[in-house]
Amino acid sequence: MRAFNRISQLFFAYQQLLIISVYLPVCIGRNELLIETKCTIIVANINQIYNNFVSQDKPVAYVFYVPRKYIQRSHVSGQDSKTTNLRLEVNTNEETPLNYPLLFSVRQQRFLSSFEVPFQFDEDRITARSKKNIFYSAGRTLCIDTDDDEIIGGRNVTLRVSTQSTKLLSFSVILKLTEDYQLPLGREVEIDVSPTAPKYFGFNFGRPDLSTVKIRATSTSTECMTISIQTLQCPIYDLEHNVRYKGKWQTMSTTAAMTVLKYGEYMEGLVVVLVAHTDNTVCGRQDEFLVNQNNSVGSRNSLSTFKKVGMSKTVKLIITDESSVSAWIIFACLFIPIFVTLLVSLIVVALFRNRHQWLGQTTRDNFGTGNKESSTFLTNLNDTLNSEQNGSANNDNEMRPLNRSSVRPSSVIQMPPPRLPSTRSRFKMKADLYISDFGCKGYYEVKKFAKRFYWTIGIVATFYSIPVYQLVLHYLRVLYRTGEYDICYYNYLCAQRLGLLIDFNHFWSNASYVIFGIFFIVIVRRRSRNLCLNEIECENVVDRGKSTCCCCTPSEVGQACCCRFSKIFFRWDHGVPAHFGVFYALGVALTMEGFLSAAYHLCPNQSTFQFDTCFMYVIAVLLLLKIYQFRHPVHFGANHTFAILAGFVIISVLGLLFERGTDTAKLIFKCIFIPLQFITMIFLCVYYYAVGYVKDENNELVTDWRIYRYLGQLISQPINGDRLILPFISFSICIAILVYSELTTIEFASYLLYVLVGNVLGTTLYYVGIMKPLHGEFKNRTWVQPTLYFLAAGVIGGFSLQYFVRAPAQWELSASASRAENEDCLNSWFPFHPFYDSHDAWHFLSAAALFLAFMGLLIVDDDLITTEQSKIPVF
Repeated sequence: MRAFNRISQLFFAYQQLLIISVYLPVCIGRNELLIETKCTIIVANINQIYNNFVSQDKPVAYVFYVPRKYIQRSHVSGQDSKTTNLRLEVNTNEETPLNYPLLFSVRQQRFLSSFEVPFQFDEDRITARSKKNIFYSAGRTLCIDTDDDEIIGGRNVTLRVSTQSTKLLSFSVILKLTEDYQLPLGREVEIDVSPTAPKYFGFNFGRPDLSTVKIRATSTSTECMTISIQTLQCPIYDLEHNVRYKGKWQTMSTTAAMTVLKYGEYMEGLVVVLVAHTDNTVCGRQDEFLVNQNNSVGSRNSLSTFKKVGMSKTVKLIITDESSVSAWIIFACLFIPIFVTLLVSLIVVALFRNRHQWLGQTTRDNFGTGNKESSTFLTNLNDTLNSEQNGSANNDNEMRPLNRSSVRPSSVIQMPPPRLPSTRSRFKMKADLYISDFGCKGYYEVKKFAKRFYWTIGIVATFYSIPVYQLVLHYLRVLYRTGEYDICYYNYLCAQRLGLLIDFNHFWSNASYVIFGIFFIVIVRRRSRNLCLNEIECENVVDRGKSTCCCCTPSEVGQACCCRFSKIFFRWDHGVPAHFGVFYALGVALTMEGFLSAAYHLCPNQSTFQFDTCFMYVIAVLLLLKIYQFRHPVHFGANHTFAILAGFVIISVLGLLFERGTDTAKLIFKCIFIPLQFITMIFLCVYYYAVGYVKDENNELVTDWRIYRYLGQLISQPINGDRLILPFISFSICIAILVYSELTTIEFASYLLYVLVGNVLGTTLYYVGIMKPLHGEFKNRTWVQPTLYFLAAGVIGGFSLQYFVRAPAQWELSASASRAENEDCLNSWFPFHPFYDSHDAWHFLSAAALFLAFMGLLIVDDDLITTEQSKIPVF
């Protein structure tokens, strides 16, 4: 035994001499013609602190011997995963000058790294004598990358310390084994990092059933840092300038999260790297047009820097199991909202069918062929038509229709005498203008006019959506190729990954828009197909050689006739004119909002946000047009509508460009846009007030831009109080939104959207809640169903706005500032497994609110279908 111990001691002494002889060249460095010959070599042990001095003439080298057992403990894979690692920590005092720092160089078998202490950053803003942002300590985690077959007698780590200072400078160094290298599953750990002391930790999947994990990092401080997920193979890039070279990464201020699948390069495990940055440049906006990146969008995008000596950032890190949820639970989370969407749609369809049956019975009772009034009406109509054909009826004093085409039966039937202004009062609240005063177009013209809307929006949607998906999928490819998760602004705390889709829940929740949009198109289709022109008007369509749902033939005019496919009779001179083209377009727009919002949520960022809002503009403009079209049969074409929408998009892009510029550019754009906005509103309000009351030299109503030439005619007419309500509501809403935008920091695109949505709500309230009750149009309980639709839309829309303003991810901010707004999934929706967040709730609820609002508008004037247009007021 004594002989064996003696042999072991001799072997160890020989090994130390061999180390000195092998690592002696590490003390020799070349600086021009200067060769260092005096070098102190110290054979050091791990877990022991060494205090020493160094100068230009006296560099020091430490040779640490790492025994085989520690290396083996650092390279165990599988169930008994790696638990230890080596970490080098060095310190110096404040007497060490910044211009002569200590230079540390660490050499392993395959890797070489170096750093300096003290370390100062942000030197262009801080004087050299300042103690701010100076670190007198540093640390590095060493990556041991050696196969088990090569581990024989341990490994050596060499640390060389030098300086260019002629004075002796003190320092301390320790190479220690860290026992907390392996991150636990489901348990939170606290980690301190600084710009000079990055850290990384390993994680091994271990269990065979563990296939998906989510890494979450939170901090109370807002200093900028990067969290990176890398593979287990060395080297591990843990410095500020190279942390992006490997794996996947994202910047972080207070919150960060990433989901990792046990797949491909992460089959064995992963390494979580935490690197604190010297300033907030990386965490600022990286927009091409952004001038002031650190303070571009309010205080939430302005991050602090490390301002105290040796200051560190404390990060709480936790890894959770995301693969323990049953597939049946995931299936339920996916399809329960879809089932509720389908259920709501079917209930609405059932209510609509019941109303349709009632409406059909009502119109048959009023327009039935056995009705004496109907027969008298048809006889008089035939006489009128015959007299027109013979040229016997030609009265120039009669009010002619707006369209200068041939006179149609509907315009001949109701040709009211000119209304003279009342002299009893200079102010009136009820309208004295009626739909028949406008002289509506015929059935076929309106049908042809309506087709242009849904064909145009269908073509626009097709050509718009294809490049949208191409661009978004390109962003996804770049994200997977580079590992830069700052490209996409997800709510990472509630991002449910499925296959290649990182945020599948936000993609899936848009299905409600698509389902409701398709159902609304089907409902509008049924209503339009089941409307049947009554007798003589059916003949007018047949004479043109066009198909009609009515089975009437010219020989059956005035005789008993019933339509094969319809249940509702109507006359073109009765009720509000049936323009279904805009309703079709609304259904298509709602469907496309789902498709494009889904595309946006594949990779939401500053460049793709407009995909989510574009068809919101379309829906808002179409709603305003439809409400105006109810009582103003002025045919505003599809080309004009989409030209206006194109203008909104152009203005939105210009606002975005100026918003990314300097403060002066923002102010110039604001000073130009806001006056133009209110001037445009004044012109629109004047047009709205005057239309129907202004005529030209030929005694024809003026409905185009020439209306401003004849405004003097309004002086002799009473003040139309009912025409002043809507402009007052519109101006009030716009002023309130302008004040709100000045008090808060909302993007220009959001400002435009708020203006449109606010005017839609105000116009709907004006039409349904004020003017229809004021003129006594809700009767025979026909108001119940549309009122329920509007109330349900308002309640559901109010709840959806509550979720909308929470905004768990905001593209207006930088990527790290957006992640600071991330929130966990909603426990109230699915307590058994939170799957959706507040923005998903906005998708579901807003889709339902829009669908119900569309249904309310579709049937809001059903009570007037048997009312003559000469008795339906225009407001």
